[in-house]
Amino acid sequence: MSETNTKQIFDDTEFEQVCDFITQLILQAHRYGVSFVRLQTFTSQLPQLFGIHGHMLAAPPFLFFEFSRPTDTQPYRIIHPLPDGSFELTKLSFLGSLLNDLSSGKASLVDAPERLKQIDSFPPPYKNPFVALGYCLCGAGFAVLLSAAWSDLIFAAVLSLVVFAITMYSRRSQWMAERINFASAVVTSILASIIALLFPGSNAFTVALCAVIVLIPGLSLTVGVAELASKSTITGINRLVDGILITFALVVGSAVGSSIVNALWIVPAPVAPPGYSLFFAFISVVFIMLGLALIFQVRPRDLVWVILGGIIAYTGIVIGGQFGDWQGSFLGALGLGIYSTLVVDRLYLPSSVIMLPGIMILVPGVVAYFGLDTLQTSGIIGGLQAIWGVVVQIAAIIGGLFIAASVLSQKTSL
Repeated sequence: MSETNTKQIFDDTEFEQVCDFITQLILQAHRYGVSFVRLQTFTSQLPQLFGIHGHMLAAPPFLFFEFSRPTDTQPYRIIHPLPDGSFELTKLSFLGSLLNDLSSGKASLVDAPERLKQIDSFPPPYKNPFVALGYCLCGAGFAVLLSAAWSDLIFAAVLSLVVFAITMYSRRSQWMAERINFASAVVTSILASIIALLFPGSNAFTVALCAVIVLIPGLSLTVGVAELASKSTITGINRLVDGILITFALVVGSAVGSSIVNALWIVPAPVAPPGYSLFFAFISVVFIMLGLALIFQVRPRDLVWVILGGIIAYTGIVIGGQFGDWQGSFLGALGLGIYSTLVVDRLYLPSSVIMLPGIMILVPGVVAYFGLDTLQTSGIIGGLQAIWGVVVQIAAIIGGLFIAASVLSQKTSL
């Protein structure tokens, strides 16, 4: 963000208007999917556009803002309840456009609050049928990466629609909203086990996993560790614990569902996975990124950049995987970070538009799911080894992103 139009704010009324605007912008950015780490950096840099200083402290369930002018002896403080977060990357792109217009002088502070309201009122670019398609694409695409049988690709896509239906119902039921992960895992595991009964050779575990793949909190686990590393202790612990609990609920739900069916019938053992060529793996990555873009409500004209980000991340995984267990995640994150910086600086997109779907393809959440499942099936020793692998994968991702940020400095961006 350019600071060439920086001006000094001395009038009390105007100063409070600027602080309120920055606060509302940060709150909306959080609701659209921006992490606290990026928001804290952004809150310290955005006020400089108006000639003031600002800081943010996230201490769920509240956000604390503090602003001051060079001549102030006491800061101006704002406390706001923490809003629920979601993924609405089209609206985030419009926020980025507003910030670019402010920094270039094309928009004024007088018009900016109204534009914030307009952005928040925009309808999503993709209606429910397209979001449902996104769930199907993610389920089938990850099934390819996990070497599921061809028939299991179809089963995973169909059960992904079941998860989508449960997600839609949870928006109208607070009771279901609090149990969506456990309920989705139980239902999909039961259905996947029944499918394995009707179609011997089907891998019920893989089908159920791919069906709930969108719910697996790989992003929360990665961002939580990143926030801890950046000394955002409260939000880091909160996000990390939330990710662990969600993963635990999914694993327990899957175990309960499969146990119910196995108690009544003998489910045939799955056949050996077929293995797919590298070409099909990259095609599946395209489908996954398109599915994530639909689910995350990425602006249509940004779809190609999001898909390319996923391809670059997976290319790093493939290349790094030839050298060891963590090198793939490291190279994938490194490539994604460098690519994101180049796209952000050239197209003035918020970096989160590229990074959020891209990190999902690095799948640390899937590794965590396998780790907890190994814990319950193979005992503490095998489970701890698998969980340690999760820690290594997350550390590799964070290390790759950190080095990418060190190689190419990025302009201030959401």
